[in-house]
Amino acid sequence: RGLRHKGRKREPEIPAVARVVTIPGCCLPGQRGLLQALLHYPTVPTEVWGLPIVQAVIAFKWRKFGRRYVIWEFVFYLLWLSTYTIFMLLLPSVQTHAEELAAEGGPGGSASALYGTSSAVCASLFLCLSFCITIRNVISEGKQVLAAGVKEWASSPW
Repeated sequence: RGLRHKGRKREPEIPAVARVVTIPGCCLPGQRGLLQALLHYPTVPTEVWGLPIVQAVIAFKWRKFGRRYVIWEFVFYLLWLSTYTIFMLLLPSVQTHAEELAAEGGPGGSASALYGTSSAVCASLFLCLSFCITIRNVISEGKQVLAAGVKEWASSPW
């Protein structure tokens, strides 16, 4: 029965019980954790994913790792997309300038024109950045293949 204060309504008391249930290894990463075991067990009913312990494991992994990982992947994707887009936008002006110099019979031909302009230098820089980010993504995928195995990695929709 709630406490009465002047000017306040009476608020009900609700008894609550908090319990800690220890399930060793339920939050382990990779194939050893609870979620992977549930994913690969063919006869697990879908209602299992609504159980409080499974929801708690998902929430814990999202808070500790998943959210940050998704944000970093999104940032790297935007960075790659930006660098590649800028490279593709600069490329036509580099090609046009090279063709003009080659048509005029300029010194060194088109190679001199291609590497001598500031837009060519910028385009090369953005191409290198895009390549570095692509290498990072390939390494990340390689780590996933090593962790999950080729068959599991290839069959995963993610």
